[in-house]
Amino acid sequence: MDDQTLDKIQAVPNLDAWLTPSERAFRKVLLNRLVQVGRPVTGRELAEAANLPPAEGVALSKALQAKGLLGCNPGGEIAFAYPVSALPTPHRVTLGDGRVFFAMCAIDALGSAFEFAQDASVASSCSHCRMPLNVEVAGGRLATAVPDTIQVLHVDLEQYADWAASC
Repeated sequence: MDDQTLDKIQAVPNLDAWLTPSERAFRKVLLNRLVQVGRPVTGRELAEAANLPPAEGVALSKALQAKGLLGCNPGGEIAFAYPVSALPTPHRVTLGDGRVFFAMCAIDALGSAFEFAQDASVASSCSHCRMPLNVEVAGGRLATAVPDTIQVLHVDLEQYADWAASC
């Protein structure tokens, strides 16, 4: 991928543009909590982590869910919030600070470096042949890709209400 293509990708509006300041702050708490505990979490648990009243945490969780930015398991716990999955996926991310988590899809795994504003390594596999794939993003740029023939397919997410259907 050349620098010009990477610049175009980074110019696409991000999720924060859709959020209120309160939702944005709460989403950061949510992402970090999912990475920290590595399991689904409740709105009340997040409210405590964000120093908010329980009802406010539940309301903010519902607002993010209504905007399609998180998903819950059958028990009502938050199981994922783009790009982090509390459940195992084929896309394992290691952040520069050493934290490790699963990403929802390969694009989310790559975007994790930008979401968490740090270098990231991604260990994944080809969805077609299951060949191991490893990518490193350093300094906001693609640093390594093994094998060097990796290709990334991307859809315009502004055209779809259900992003998960595009992963």
